[in-house]
Amino acid sequence: MEKKEKNVNTVISAYETVLKILEKYKIKDLIKGLLFLIVMYGMMIGYTLVQNEKFVDKFITETNKRHQDALKERQTIQPYVESVLNGLLAETKADRAFILEMHNGSNNPSGLAFQYAEMTYEEVSSKDIQLVEDEYTKILLAKYQLPTYLFNNYFFYGTIDELDSIDSRFANMARYHGTEYLAICIIQGKNTEIGAVGISFTNCEEIMKIDKGKLNKIMIQHAQELSTLLDYEAKINN
Repeated sequence: MEKKEKNVNTVISAYETVLKILEKYKIKDLIKGLLFLIVMYGMMIGYTLVQNEKFVDKFITETNKRHQDALKERQTIQPYVESVLNGLLAETKADRAFILEMHNGSNNPSGLAFQYAEMTYEEVSSKDIQLVEDEYTKILLAKYQLPTYLFNNYFFYGTIDELDSIDSRFANMARYHGTEYLAICIIQGKNTEIGAVGISFTNCEEIMKIDKGKLNKIMIQHAQELSTLLDYEAKINN
């Protein structure tokens, strides 16, 4: 009962306080003050929205510019990349020289990214050698063992049968295109792996003439040259 009376007294006291304020400052002045506060609050919200819109527009503009700059750089380096691959063909007498570049694909529902590789460049020693780059697009790396082997060992040199013991899925793809011997080496960027450069042979006769130590030096040298061309992040941060 006492608690109920206390609550009633509190309400009455608050009501009397409001009446005193209205009496002291007059309702008209109070309404003006409220309107002023509403207008100021609205202006603050409007200013914030305009600034956010400007920020978003600036972000989109800069993102588009970076994308266009990257495309322009890709066009610029293309003849140099092709020259490196053709030099690799001439030096090793391989049938095909190629680059597999890694890229991020879509994410799973929890945000975990899928990693893919794609054959972005391919050069062949003669018109009789079939181009296969269109068949090596969006390769989901999680399905293959060769990428893990390369990340751990940096390179692979061997026959298709030797590759079969490491990654039968990739070996079957290469075998389907007539490959009998494969040499592939990681292209290491400044901060991460960019991809891999490889050469393939339709028979083992020519490659058996090259000492593996010499082949190792040749592959690493060309991988370093390609890293300089393909490591765009290192270029723009210098």
